[in-house]
Amino acid sequence: MRAVVAIHVLWSVVAACGATFFYTAPENCDWTLRDAAREEVTLSCRLRTIGSDFDSSNFSLSQAEHVTELRVLCSDVLFFQSSLQPRVFQRLYSLDTLSLEHCKLTELRPGTFLGLDGMRRLTVRSHNSDWSAMALELKTESLVGMPHLEHLDLGQNNIWTLPGRVFCPLPALRHLYLTWNRLQDVSEVDVSGNCGAHLVILDLSGNDLVVLPEAELVGLDSLRALHLQYL
Repeated sequence: MRAVVAIHVLWSVVAACGATFFYTAPENCDWTLRDAAREEVTLSCRLRTIGSDFDSSNFSLSQAEHVTELRVLCSDVLFFQSSLQPRVFQRLYSLDTLSLEHCKLTELRPGTFLGLDGMRRLTVRSHNSDWSAMALELKTESLVGMPHLEHLDLGQNNIWTLPGRVFCPLPALRHLYLTWNRLQDVSEVDVSGNCGAHLVILDLSGNDLVVLPEAELVGLDSLRALHLQYL
């Protein structure tokens, strides 16, 4: 059995669309059937870090077209730093949901999510507050390539500032969660006007807000909930 140690293989036989469906999960990952009729799977991976442990080329061997949801849980042991290269997920072109938890990231580089045109839900929660010296930095083009994204959760990342118009490449965005960061001024969120035309929920709970200019909320005609709790 040692010949298959390099790639952990999980075989399952599922009746889907009248055919037998097989899926092979990469090493350190498990899968569950998400939609039998569409032959869609959720891939859940437990890694020490994302970057050194994560090789997107593995997914070329793993029927990438079937993976519509990816959950990555990094080790919560301190001092294991992660990194994401531009287009790192592009082989998983069918993704509509991506979750990265406990992956200690210092930046989201421009073009990180390019190739994920069908993405609708993105969660990046590094829990950088566990390592107070580490903060997540976003660039103006960090979120390009996801025109259909509706739900974005960037909570618990120790974000101090946001670049202008960072959310403008997300015209379909409806739910934005920036909870438990270090933001001090709502104007840094910059979701006024066309950049937040369809925003329904804006959650800034747990930040260090000291300024709340009314002008920054002008134009958010669809906004139904603004959360500013600090407990």
